[in-house]
Amino acid sequence: MTDHPIIPLRELPPGQRVGQFEIIRLLNRGGQAHIYLARVPFDGGLPIATLEETLRRRMRADALRAFITDQRICALKIPFVDFADHLTDEYEYLRRASDPPPALVRLYTPPVDRTRHTREIPGPPAARFADANGAMHQLPYLPLEYSAGGSLKDLLRAGQPLPPGAAVAIALQVGYALSYLHGVLNLVHHDVSPSNIVFRTPLDPTEPRAPECVLIDLAVAYHPARPTQRFRFGKEKYLPPESNTMAGGRFDYVVDTFSLGVVLLEMLHGTLPSTTDAVRQQRPRYVPVAPLLPQCSPALCDIIDAMLQPDPARRPAMATVVQWLGGTPEAQQPASLVRPDGVPAASTSPVINRVLLIAAGIVAGLTGLVACGVLAILLIGSTPAEPATTAVVPRSTIVQPTSTLAPVR
Repeated sequence: MTDHPIIPLRELPPGQRVGQFEIIRLLNRGGQAHIYLARVPFDGGLPIATLEETLRRRMRADALRAFITDQRICALKIPFVDFADHLTDEYEYLRRASDPPPALVRLYTPPVDRTRHTREIPGPPAARFADANGAMHQLPYLPLEYSAGGSLKDLLRAGQPLPPGAAVAIALQVGYALSYLHGVLNLVHHDVSPSNIVFRTPLDPTEPRAPECVLIDLAVAYHPARPTQRFRFGKEKYLPPESNTMAGGRFDYVVDTFSLGVVLLEMLHGTLPSTTDAVRQQRPRYVPVAPLLPQCSPALCDIIDAMLQPDPARRPAMATVVQWLGGTPEAQQPASLVRPDGVPAASTSPVINRVLLIAAGIVAGLTGLVACGVLAILLIGSTPAEPATTAVVPRSTIVQPTSTLAPVR
């Protein structure tokens, strides 16, 4: 953290131009930056209102991806003044990424305008932005590919565990991305958490779909031998014990191993148990996770135990974790998910929600009136009957309600 209050930026209105990009709306107010939905305007492009309306519609994943590509939609990351250097680092990391895995965030490359002469500009693009106090600053910004499905944090907010097959599928995708960061770019991510794992397309409440994940936010990534952290960053409950040292310390790649282990445990348990607190506080005895995860195979529990080892020297490398996870029984199970009740779609409209609630109320009222009429007719025309006997239903015949996250078999 910094030694002075962080001053955020003023929010940009829809339609404002930032370089060649046009703001559509604010996606996220982060602690280090604002993330906007944006586009590259072109002749024949849809108006902003039409874009928003189309993005709110339910559509197939391939149709949504095609629409985002055709309309040149992207995300813009604009840092606060204190974190401009971090964004410059992130730009350089992503620019160096050659043929990255699908689950790693990518820079957005606008279509080439052949009517204009373009040249390569060193470093990220920059523009002038006003902070909350009105002061103007020249700041870099980062155009990124847009993932429209919300975050894993949104999905876990319901407090329900994911099916083991889906949880392992997500961990494998993130693990491949981290293996690339470690082995090719020589970077530690240092902020692996549910809020930094997003879905390319929204989960649907009725159509089961295998999740396509993207690991985002390399703003605090660094080379283990050359740490560039200017402050202490990362979400504490996902960081290992060695991160309790001050910023500037030397950490190894297995920082990310621990963080992904915590995320995997949270996906399978539904919430974060006290096991991870005990590890972070360096309590003398590690408690295995198997009693917390009766639905999981011993092999999967052993892998999570290895990832959460307090001693970094005893944690496996990410490439080893990916290999182990791929050999678990859960990796062969269905990975499809549906959106659980209570978790809104990434672009749900409040107006649509109100209309649906009103319609549901009208239908419920009409149904109640019809039911009362039928009951009155039955009572008037019926004759006294013998007292009914109470039927005892064996517990084995009761069908228990299933989670909306249950895998489709």
